[in-house]
Amino acid sequence: MGKDKKTKKGQKDMSCEAAPKNCVQFMLMRYRGEVGLKPKQAMRLGEPLGHGMAHGGTCGALIAALMLTGLAGRADATEPMVHAFQRELGFLTCSDLMRHHVSCNACIKKGCALVDEVLEG
Repeated sequence: MGKDKKTKKGQKDMSCEAAPKNCVQFMLMRYRGEVGLKPKQAMRLGEPLGHGMAHGGTCGALIAALMLTGLAGRADATEPMVHAFQRELGFLTCSDLMRHHVSCNACIKKGCALVDEVLEG
């Protein structure tokens, strides 16, 4: 597996040996190059954390965003990220988000926007 390629629209090419099975894996795979993770590391790290840590707890997209921020050396951004996530989506837990029909894609999109903001800032 080489470096991430950019597509026409500037989106990262997500092709990898194994397809992400949850939001944490998806986000870790998307940003693995920026934080120095190998594909296998990203997949293994994210495996037990998806679906609100497998019990509807804290949203996996938010968990991944915080992990990526920490790996980038920007743990100082944690509190503002959590507040921004909750302000936009209304909830922090997977069970609440799903109960209120907030899609996983919306959570991933917000998580990616937060990570992009931190990595570019």
